[in-house]
Amino acid sequence: MGEIPIYTAKAHVFVIDPVTKKSWVPASKNAIPVNFFYDSSRNTYRIIGVEDSKPVINSTVTPNMAFNKTSTKFGQWADVRANTVYGLGFSSDTLLNKFADQFEDIRERSNKLDVDSLLNQTNGIKLSENATSASMPQKEKDMLLKKEQDEELVSSASDDSRSLSNQSNSEVKYLRMSNDKLKLALAQSSSNAKKWETELQALKNTNARLTTALQESMTNVDQWHRQLSMYKEENEKYKKKCAELETGVSQTKTLSEQNAEMRNEISALRKETSEQAQQYNMLQQRVNVLAVVDAQHGELNVRYQELQKENKLLKDEITRLENAVDASEKASSKRRLEAQACLGRLADKLTDVTEITQKLQETL
Repeated sequence: MGEIPIYTAKAHVFVIDPVTKKSWVPASKNAIPVNFFYDSSRNTYRIIGVEDSKPVINSTVTPNMAFNKTSTKFGQWADVRANTVYGLGFSSDTLLNKFADQFEDIRERSNKLDVDSLLNQTNGIKLSENATSASMPQKEKDMLLKKEQDEELVSSASDDSRSLSNQSNSEVKYLRMSNDKLKLALAQSSSNAKKWETELQALKNTNARLTTALQESMTNVDQWHRQLSMYKEENEKYKKKCAELETGVSQTKTLSEQNAEMRNEISALRKETSEQAQQYNMLQQRVNVLAVVDAQHGELNVRYQELQKENKLLKDEITRLENAVDASEKASSKRRLEAQACLGRLADKLTDVTEITQKLQETL
């Protein structure tokens, strides 16, 4: 059925210095999970701790073990089979007390299992004597056969000498009791050897399973590291894109502000053009009045016509500039300068028209 996890606690692991037997040596770099397992196939409890696929603790709980709390956050126990002493450092006294209570509970369970196993062995000794003798080595069989022969010789001698004293009878009884004890010890030794062999094989199987599980865990960790690197690269790409988008947004905002300024300038230019158009209408009316004296002032009229043509060209130029500003806001600055130049020229021409008008008035 395998091993069943019972309890887990996180602690720093230490072992006693094998040379001095006084100081502690760290067995783990960091705090690691320390687990209690129950092996139902062997009726045993174990304490397992693993760090970086390396077993740090592998201790089988026995009834004679004891967990001693040496401080508020540190405890220890001795493992005779591993020939060492384990120490655990916890982050709080609460975790230490919980682990100590769990250790005591597991020790009592192990003691109960051993008592039950001993009773079963005692009840099954007589039934297993024949099977045990069949599985004994040849040397042990010869020794047992010799002892049985000695027992038979003692028995026959006692039959032939029934008149011996009570002291001889007590010696025979003692020999029989010693023979029974030897048989019992031999049966128990053979049973324990089989049990230890089974336990060793189970330990090997468990270690193989743990090694396989740790290898799979390391493979998963490598895969997670690769995925984390990919996620980091994608995150950097997304950050760069966000920065570019933020730059684009700021540029768009700047362009919007420039467009608003250009629109305001265009509105001002249109207003100025409207005022100049009104002035032009007034001038045109005056020119119509002066057309009566056109014959007398031919040169002035020719000059006025030239100015009128130039004014028309300037109006066309202004209209073209306005259309160009609406089509391309990026070139509005240059167009504004050209419009201002045209307006300056128009102002000069209007000044000339004003002078001509004055001269006409003086002539009239």
